[in-house]
Amino acid sequence: MPNLVDLIKKIALNVIEDSKPTAVVFGTVISDNPLQINVEQKLNLEAIHLIIPSRFETEQPLEEGDSVILLRQQKGQLFVVLDRM
Repeated sequence: MPNLVDLIKKIALNVIEDSKPTAVVFGTVISDNPLQINVEQKLNLEAIHLIIPSRFETEQPLEEGDSVILLRQQKGQLFVVLDRM
């Protein structure tokens, strides 16, 4: 059973993490139809979790194998595709 000090540390760390409005993460397109991006070899994102600029849907579509820079919104529910690397 965790002691009081460990519980306070865990709560403090959670508060700090929750206060971060955004985070920059890197990913790789693992499928272009349907679009899926693997983030740092931990998480596979589907289109429902992505905000994709129109240039990536029309002029320069993302392709399998592309490395991308993403901006994670607070709580990690949505990711904005910023650019290719």
